[in-house]
Amino acid sequence: MLLEDEYAKALIYFVSLQLSVLVIDPKLYRRDIIWIILEMGLGPILRGYLSLDKGPQKQLQHMASAALTVARIIIRGAQEAGLRDRIEKHIDVIKEDTEASILQSCEDIYKLDYLDEEIMQVAKKAAATISPELSLDQADITNADGNVAFRPGVSWPSDERGPTYASDPMSALGYFNQALNANPYIQSLLLKRRFAFVELLENAGERTDPKLNKRRNQPILLARVVDARVKITWDDIVVRMVKYVQAHNFDEDETTRIRIFNVLRNHLVKARSIDGEEEQPGNLEEEQFREYYRKQSGLNRQGVTEAVLQAIAMHRHGGDLTAEGTLG
Repeated sequence: MLLEDEYAKALIYFVSLQLSVLVIDPKLYRRDIIWIILEMGLGPILRGYLSLDKGPQKQLQHMASAALTVARIIIRGAQEAGLRDRIEKHIDVIKEDTEASILQSCEDIYKLDYLDEEIMQVAKKAAATISPELSLDQADITNADGNVAFRPGVSWPSDERGPTYASDPMSALGYFNQALNANPYIQSLLLKRRFAFVELLENAGERTDPKLNKRRNQPILLARVVDARVKITWDDIVVRMVKYVQAHNFDEDETTRIRIFNVLRNHLVKARSIDGEEEQPGNLEEEQFREYYRKQSGLNRQGVTEAVLQAIAMHRHGGDLTAEGTLG
C-alpha cells in the first residue's frame, strides 16, 4: 500500500514542493505520465487516506495535503493551458460524482473536523480549482456520525493560485531548496541513505576478507564482496581518515575533510538513532547506549577527537569544516 511506503510518501512531498515553487513548463501538462500519476497515484492515495482511522488520518494529514496540492496544480495547469480534452478524458477521477473522484475526496476531507486548518484550506483550494461553482463555505451541518459536514471557511484572495515565482526563477529555486532542506520526511530518508554508506564502511572487514573471496571462487562485485588482496577493517579506514585530515589540515579545499567528518559523525548518529530518528544519548536503552559509548570511545582511541579539535582550532569559527567537525 502506497500509504505505508516511506519512499512513496517522500516522493509526494518532493513533487508537491517542486510544483509549488518552481517555474513549470506548460508542456508538462501534455505528458501522459502526469495524468497517470493523477489517476493511478493521487486518486487512490486520497481514498486510501480517507479509509484510515482517525489517528492515522491525523498523522498522515500533511501527506494528504501534499497529494491534494499536486492534484490541484496539475488540474489548474491543464485548465490554463487549454487542455480541455485531457481534463474531459480524466473527468471521472477529477470531478465525477463518485467516491473515487478527487473532488469527492476534497469534500470528505473538509468534513473531518479533527484535522488541522492547513489541510482544510488545501482541500478548499483544490475543490475551487476543480469546480469553481462549488463552495465548501456553507453553514455548519452535522452529520449523523457527528462530523461537521461543512464549516465556515477562511476568505481567500482573488488569486486562488497563491503566490507565483515565475518572474524570479532564482528566488523560486532558493525557496524550493530551503523548503526541501526543512522537510523532515525527506531529511529522514537522506539520513538513512547516509547510514547505508556508513554501514558499508563499518562492514568493510567482511567485504574485503580474502578468505571469503576464496570460498566464493568467483569474480567478486563491489555490491557483494570487494575483490581485495588484504582485509580492510573499519578501524583501518578510520586511521587512514585521521592521517589524511592531519596531513591536509591547511589545504584550501576542505571538501574531502568535510566528507570524512560527515562519515565519522554519521557513524555516531547511527549508533544513537531509533528507526532512523536521531535520539539524545540519555534517551537510549541501556544496551544501545553501551554500543554508542563503545563506538565513541573507539573513535577517541584512534585519534579522531584530537583531529577534530585541531580542525576547530585552525579554522574560522562557523565554517563548514568546523561545523562538520563537531561530532555527535
